Amino acid sequence: MLRKLPVVRVMVVTRRQTLSTVTVKEDPTSPVKIKKTKKTTVTVKKPHFEDVISFIKVPENLELPQDFVDYHREDFIEAARHIINQDASLYRSIVYKKFPHYKKQGSEIVKSDEELILSYWHSLISSVVSQQISGSAARSIMSKFEALFDGKPTPSKTLTFTFDELREVGLSRMKISYVQSISEAFSNPDSNLCKVSFYRNAPLDEVIKELVSLKGIGEWSAKMFALFTLNEWDVFAHDDLGVARGMSRYLAKRPELLNQVKREVQQNEEMKALLKKKPKFGTTKQRDWVPLHDQYLIHAARRFSPYMSVFMLLMWRLSATNIDVLEAAKSEN
Repeated sequence: MLRKLPVVRVMVVTRRQTLSTVTVKEDPTSPVKIKKTKKTTVTVKKPHFEDVISFIKVPENLELPQDFVDYHREDFIEAARHIINQDASLYRSIVYKKFPHYKKQGSEIVKSDEELILSYWHSLISSVVSQQISGSAARSIMSKFEALFDGKPTPSKTLTFTFDELREVGLSRMKISYVQSISEAFSNPDSNLCKVSFYRNAPLDEVIKELVSLKGIGEWSAKMFALFTLNEWDVFAHDDLGVARGMSRYLAKRPELLNQVKREVQQNEEMKALLKKKPKFGTTKQRDWVPLHDQYLIHAARRFSPYMSVFMLLMWRLSATNIDVLEAAKSEN
């Protein structure tokens, strides 16, 4: 008489860190019968970014490391100190890694007003070209687009190209209309977008509104332009997936702050009314974080004004999912 063998199970770890119990298939020619079991899945919770970088020592006086200070521009260091003064628990997230965008330059190149406006146009064209395609594809299209010009690319020259010429560089029909619309605006001397004084003196909300009036430029694109091209200090894109995820994790680690934010929003009639609007990120999709209403994110970020841009960069850091890279950094320290 054959002895009944135990059920054989294999544990499989997927890239999403899921454990599955898989039953070995029964051989129909074998007299050994293997008991069938149901597949089970166990999700392994990913470590939080702030937990992984807890090895970083925080000085009692909260002074930033000297090499960190020396690397960055003075205005950025002022912004970083403001963030720490508002929330000292963000110290580790700030010093964990340097911010190349705010690297101190040896000698700053001063551009003329015409050169500045041209660089703004080029940045916006690059923005619409990059939409919904890979970085390498966007760079290839921009390279071909710039090759169309006999000399420096300009808005007025762009308007002389035919549809077919723009189509040949890889632009879709929709993106061609975006490029032409933006170029028309930057070819009009009466447009606010052609005046350096407008960018320097107008409130950020007004600049964003003017940018959004362009075809192909939504609020998110306008805010990224304000952050990385105009170097505005008080930008916060609550509708960015990475920012929303980072904010969720930031507030989840600080339940008292989250409760305070919710109370303050509920006590303000104007903000409370905005809670009725559908949030950017709902809870229908499976996520490893809990989406919060847009209004909670906006209100929580306001206490870091006038340096919400730097706070937003930190939220991108907190949204990190490549924990293996972080663990490697930890082992090196």
